Amino acid sequence: SRVDSGSGLAYGWEAQIKKRRGRLTGSLSYTYGRSIRTFEEINRGEPFSYRYDRKHDISVSSVFHLNPRVNLGALWIYGTGNAITLPLEGFLDNDGNEVLNFEARNNYRLPPYHRFDLSLNYNREFGNYKFNLSLGAYNTYNRQNPYYVYLYQNPETENFTVRQVSVFPVLPYINVRLKL
Repeated sequence: SRVDSGSGLAYGWEAQIKKRRGRLTGSLSYTYGRSIRTFEEINRGEPFSYRYDRKHDISVSSVFHLNPRVNLGALWIYGTGNAITLPLEGFLDNDGNEVLNFEARNNYRLPPYHRFDLSLNYNREFGNYKFNLSLGAYNTYNRQNPYYVYLYQNPETENFTVRQVSVFPVLPYINVRLKL
C-alpha cells in the first residue's frame, strides 16, 4: 500500500458570550475555522479544503427558569457543510467502461447543517436523590440536514444530479434521570 505525505494548515478563532444570572441564562458562541491540506500527489499539488473544514459554527442556547424546579431550554446550532469530492463528469473509455472525472479534491460542499431544539425540564430533590424529567424535541422545524449525498443518473435523460439523504427529522424525546 502507498502512503502519501503532505502538509496541512489549520487556523481560526472563536468567541463566546455567556449570561449566567437572572431568570434567563444562555450563551452565544461563534467559531471561524479553516483546515487546508496540500499533497504533491493529490489534487495536482494544489491546496484543498480538508473534509472537516467548516468555516462557520454558531451556537445559541438559552434557559428560562420558570421557577426553581422548572425551566425551558432552547438551542440553535449552525455549521458550514462538510467538503466532499464528487465527480463533475463521466465518459466511456476504449473498453466501454464509465470513467468519472473528479476534477479536484473536495470540490463540493454539503449544504449547511442547522437545527433548533426545545426542552421542558423538571428538577426535584428527595433527600439525597436528585430527580430530573425532560420533555423536548430535537430539530423542531424538521430541517432535512444532509447525512450524505450521491449522484443519481436519470435513466431517460442520462443526466446526473446530486441527491441528498437526510436522517433525524423532528425527534421528540422523554428523559427520566434519578441520581443517587
